[in-house]
Amino acid sequence: MGHPEDPHRPASSGATGGGEESIDCREAHRRLAVFCRGRLEPDAERLFRAHLTGCGDCRRLYRETLGGLARLGREKRVRRRERRRRENREMAVRAAVQSRPRRFGLRLVLVPALLIGALSWLRPFSPESGLSMRVSAGEVRVEGGGHGVAEGLLALARGQWCELGETSLATLVGPRVEIQVEPSSYFLVEEPEPARLRLKSGALELEGYGRITSAWGVLECKGGKARLELRDGTLEIGCLSGAVVWTSPQGQYILQSGENLGSDEILGTVRL
Repeated sequence: MGHPEDPHRPASSGATGGGEESIDCREAHRRLAVFCRGRLEPDAERLFRAHLTGCGDCRRLYRETLGGLARLGREKRVRRRERRRRENREMAVRAAVQSRPRRFGLRLVLVPALLIGALSWLRPFSPESGLSMRVSAGEVRVEGGGHGVAEGLLALARGQWCELGETSLATLVGPRVEIQVEPSSYFLVEEPEPARLRLKSGALELEGYGRITSAWGVLECKGGKARLELRDGTLEIGCLSGAVVWTSPQGQYILQSGENLGSDEILGTVRL
């Protein structure tokens, strides 16, 4: 009788009906990629799982394959996030160029004002209390508070819904927090101080002290920097610096700088 983990042993047949009762290592390797994509037929998946239970080599290969897929997913999310940021910056530059006055005399008058406004915008701002919004591109619709435009700061209150358009950019500032809001975002101000936002869709980048809640769970930041994106029913979390805590019904995760979590990793959709 061959060793139970011998990759060259033939598949055995059932005592009745001649059905396949087990698979060998070679067949398990062939089915591994299909299993990781969740596309194995029920009978084939049952045999694959039964083989993993008794074969340590195939279990190790399975875990290594999952680790490789997770790394590829993280790298893909990082590239997609950097592409969106680059597109947002280019969009903001185009909007600024298109809005420049065409008359030479008017430009001379506006140059000093624009320089003063730019210096004020670049200067770090930390209000003594509450949460305020500064719009840097486009418009932001605030429920019960009109429209935020690229002029000054708009104070936010508890219970206000805020919605950004496809070309809008905004920053929320508080005593110990700064939150970058990306285009096409929709969120609720649950508490202005300490800052707590409920993200319905879009992306928020939080630096300092605050919380972002969602239908998936709660992201808490205590002095670090993190980004949470919720679009098309999928969730992505990234720790950009320091450490952040993600709490959900699936458990609690502590992310260090450079670590990411995606929907599949949180839910554990691929596991024995």
